[in-house]
Amino acid sequence: SLTAMAIKEKFTELYGPNWYNKVNLILHTGDMVGDGSNLVSYETEYFNPFSVLSCSVPFMISIGNHEGENNYFYNYMHYEDFSTYQYPNSLCEKYYAFNLGNVQFLAMNMAGAYDNGAQKQWVKNRLDESAANPDIDYVFAYAHRPGRSELWPDGNASFVYDSIYPLFATYPKLAMHSFGHSHNYEHGTYINNNSENRDFRTILAGGAGGALDRWDMYPNQVDLRDVQVSYDHYCYVIVDVDLSDHSYTASMYSLGNPEYPLYNVLLDKWHSVVGCDKPQTPQAAYPGPTCPGTAPTLIASLFSGADSLMSSRFQLITASGDFNTPLLDTLRDWTNIYGVTPTYVPVDKNTGMGLRRLKLPAGLLQIGNSYKWRVSYRDHNCRWSDWSAPADLLVQPQAADSIDFVADTLYGIAPLTVHFTDLSSVTPTAWLWDFDNDGTFDSPLQDPVWTYTNDGVYTVNLVVSYNGSLGYKLKTSYIVVGASSNDELDALPLQIYPNPAKDYVMVHPQAPLNQPATIEISDISGRALLQHHTLLQEDVKISLNTLSKGVYIIHVKTPDKIWKKLIMKY
Repeated sequence: SLTAMAIKEKFTELYGPNWYNKVNLILHTGDMVGDGSNLVSYETEYFNPFSVLSCSVPFMISIGNHEGENNYFYNYMHYEDFSTYQYPNSLCEKYYAFNLGNVQFLAMNMAGAYDNGAQKQWVKNRLDESAANPDIDYVFAYAHRPGRSELWPDGNASFVYDSIYPLFATYPKLAMHSFGHSHNYEHGTYINNNSENRDFRTILAGGAGGALDRWDMYPNQVDLRDVQVSYDHYCYVIVDVDLSDHSYTASMYSLGNPEYPLYNVLLDKWHSVVGCDKPQTPQAAYPGPTCPGTAPTLIASLFSGADSLMSSRFQLITASGDFNTPLLDTLRDWTNIYGVTPTYVPVDKNTGMGLRRLKLPAGLLQIGNSYKWRVSYRDHNCRWSDWSAPADLLVQPQAADSIDFVADTLYGIAPLTVHFTDLSSVTPTAWLWDFDNDGTFDSPLQDPVWTYTNDGVYTVNLVVSYNGSLGYKLKTSYIVVGASSNDELDALPLQIYPNPAKDYVMVHPQAPLNQPATIEISDISGRALLQHHTLLQEDVKISLNTLSKGVYIIHVKTPDKIWKKLIMKY
């Protein structure tokens, strides 16, 4: 078949003419034939077309519904060596497991006849084995029917999604569940709501043969929250496991469809690394604690972690509510390939979406009411950060639309890298930044990054386009780059928050400072404005009510050391 030849060509390209020395096995999720009771079809529909591959590497198959539990399948496919049960036990070969390298493989029977507690217990027993085995890094499960499909929802198996997936979610080594049934490609990620575990991937790779399931073919096609990529394409997936690095990468190669022909084109890729730290906890940055207007844009702090940002999740509750039953719970991903244009080009519904921002819908908030919101980030290693500390929102009447921005650091030593965040409420459609006010625009991005390489005091200008108009925000002497003398900069054993602040800042000691300390706030020139004396054994709240809007330096002084940090009052 075309798919088999394409796979062999890709193997040869990646691994050379002796590719079979590098490829260990091929997983097949069933429906190898159209009619499992027809003996001839096994030769014409499976053995002959795939002989260019099966002559060199083993095929490990989980039975499909079209095989119909027919004895022809079990006479051809001998997996009794991997089966927990042996003949004459009726469950022999119905589902089986094996280990290869640092991976445990679970070939489940999700063709429909064994959706029961016995198979679920078998799955749990195998997962307990891999959990107790330090040599196993990953579990790859594969079976025929999907838990969830966007293109063909009628093929979904509730036993998979409602019974097996919650079990999978309790085992952090479970990395991927692959399946078919629907003839297309879909890539999802199941949320386990436990930041200490990885979420696991769900891969529908049923587009190896047969008639494709196409967009607009079924009236109940649905954009699912836990599926990020869907193509009505012929395809296959190559998984490359690195034993030394305790990692794997997976790549989907597309053969397109009759209206959108492709050949061995890489359309999707993902990875996993064992032992990689979860992302750092973000902050619910803006707005807070007061909210001008009933439809603000929530802005989270910058993503920070060992991997890159994949998803963000925002939750909103009333001030007296519970995050277990949020008023709003929004999950968004780096991409959402769903549907096609009239010329069959796949559509990414998340193009241009900033995962740090969430525009609240009109009518959700009420003036005078109080709310709380929080945010969490997921990286491409499928690990979630902890939830941010909740931020308060007291909704006030709509203020005049404004143009504004903030930087994550305002003072430091060259080279100083600064992340800027646009806070404009005018809903800009274009941005131009001048980071040193020299009349030359340096970036067109909404949230740019700039590195200052020379000492100096820099004025920053932001020009935005909105509703056919131009507006700007100029912040004079906003970024200070210079020598540190004997002061320690940005190395505080303290947390200063919120920053920017409105009414107060909190000084939180990461460890008690059991010696006299003075907290002093000065202007940029160093002129002292506020002082507070403390032992800094617990949080200290410093009122900013006497200060006007602007940039200030907070000094924390002990008898033997001085720390400085710039803060901004808005």
